Amino acid sequence: MIWQENIEYIVMLTNLIEGPKKKCHRYWSNEDEELELDPFSVTLIEEKVYAYYVIRILNLKKREVTGSRRVLQFHYTRWPDHGTPNPLDLVIFHRHFRHKVNPTQRPILVHCSAGVGRTGTFIGLDVLSRYGKDNGKVNVIEYVKTMRKDRMTMIQNVEQYIFLHHALFEFFRRQGRIIKREGFLNVCCGSANRETMKEITNEFNELSTLKPVYDSEDFTTGINHLHLNKTQSVLPVEQYLVSLSSHVSGRDAYYNAVTVSSFTQAEEFISAQLPVTGAAIDLVRLLVDQESNFLISLNPLANIDEMKKWVDENVKQILLEPYEINKSAQSTLNGIRKTTLNIEVKEKLSHEVHIFECLDWSPDNVLPADTSSLINLIKQFSSDRKSEPDGPVTVISKDGATCCGVFIAVYNAIEQLQQDDEIDLCSIVQQIQCRRPEMIATKAEYEFCSRAVCDFLNMNNVYANT
Repeated sequence: MIWQENIEYIVMLTNLIEGPKKKCHRYWSNEDEELELDPFSVTLIEEKVYAYYVIRILNLKKREVTGSRRVLQFHYTRWPDHGTPNPLDLVIFHRHFRHKVNPTQRPILVHCSAGVGRTGTFIGLDVLSRYGKDNGKVNVIEYVKTMRKDRMTMIQNVEQYIFLHHALFEFFRRQGRIIKREGFLNVCCGSANRETMKEITNEFNELSTLKPVYDSEDFTTGINHLHLNKTQSVLPVEQYLVSLSSHVSGRDAYYNAVTVSSFTQAEEFISAQLPVTGAAIDLVRLLVDQESNFLISLNPLANIDEMKKWVDENVKQILLEPYEINKSAQSTLNGIRKTTLNIEVKEKLSHEVHIFECLDWSPDNVLPADTSSLINLIKQFSSDRKSEPDGPVTVISKDGATCCGVFIAVYNAIEQLQQDDEIDLCSIVQQIQCRRPEMIATKAEYEFCSRAVCDFLNMNNVYANT
């Protein structure tokens, strides 16, 4: 069908397997291999992985036909088996899809498993968003009726129908502002002129209107454990809360921590607060339960009562029943201290954790004195992360939002520039604010993020080997 209809673009909205069910047979090869589907052969030319989707370039050949055809596949990988995804995440996927698609008269192939539910929802988003952008209005119910004239059950259930409205709402209230690398460097890395500052101010003000509005039900667990929160105004959103699974007598399953995605990996970060008095063991449980091998502290731990022994070079062993923490190595470079710990549970389990501390970033300050502290932290952490890419990275600050948001936003922006040679910092911040609305709470933080990304690019010539 792809060959017959001269299809250049595919949108795939299902995984190959979801739960116990096979949803779709794999119709592309592994990299550097050829998949034979007589009389066709399919070769994977390139694959780029993002937090919620994958983009693949496929090469398609037909036996006894001269030449080959290239097909660009956009594969959304985070649509839950029963339910709907985050509307903003799908809108950003759709935005990337339309950003890459060249105008064509050829049909675009959209498929899920049955080809009606997720497929109808995405087509509805695509058609109605473009129509609404041009005409200033949409009629959702009439377009769904139009789709169903061609395929009876397009948009399969009421949840998908409601979701389409939410996705259109996200699309229309912000169109996105993707800037190529050169434009970003020219605007943000040049001298701070009045127009540049006005643009940054407008983006930050726009972000303030885009923050999700949560009510008390969204913070139920945090409200029920107020004594375990450093700051009672920063509570974990229920949907993204990380619960503790290990049992320790007298301890609850609660810790103020939420999952946050990086640009290329879903749920790569756990944004957590520093432990309150007597709760250091809960942070240990979090690291072990989640198999997190990296702990990034944006502030020095030497003055934090619950954690100062973790980084004291004179303390080699810490006992937190039933855990035993042994220190194996420690070093300091460019204001970043790295400490390696081994956590054991009654000699049955050994879990290694690398702590990276930013020694120049005072917990009393929302931002460090300059961008070099954050840049050095990202450089050193990224180097180690390459050799241990699995498991989430735990990022801590006094409340799990201040400082953490700046680190994650800058890290994600650098990833986007490295992967796509372009950046949309506003969308990056909007996505992390869905997880913790208190992140990047001031214009100064947003300005600092832009400046830090520019300084990182200038200091490291990050594109030399891209």
